[in-house]
Amino acid sequence: MCARDVLGWQRHFKTLRPDRGFCYSADMSLVTPKLQVTLPKELADKYEILPGDEVEWAEADGGIRVIPAKTLPRMLSTQERLKLFDEATSRQRAREAEASQTAGGGTADRGWTREEIYDRGLAR
Repeated sequence: MCARDVLGWQRHFKTLRPDRGFCYSADMSLVTPKLQVTLPKELADKYEILPGDEVEWAEADGGIRVIPAKTLPRMLSTQERLKLFDEATSRQRAREAEASQTAGGGTADRGWTREEIYDRGLAR
């Protein structure tokens, strides 16, 4: 008798495997000789896992956890990256324009030039 029958899982019961000492049900998978595992359809539907999707396998509390790759951050498309770059560039230009206005319009008010500072460090 299958342990799941005793626990009231008759609706999931598919096949009794007396040679293996357990039953096969809709929420149980069999490992193939190539170590492949079939994901139960109910779980695939619930977590929106499609054929060809990647999953991550992790050890967890004496068991194995399967993590869908969709839970990882997605990559941005080229158009999205370009849009973000353009927005950042315009923000930087606005900061530079604001800084030049608050500094008095340029380097003339400083009383020194960059070249003078570089010349100070040179051996004469």
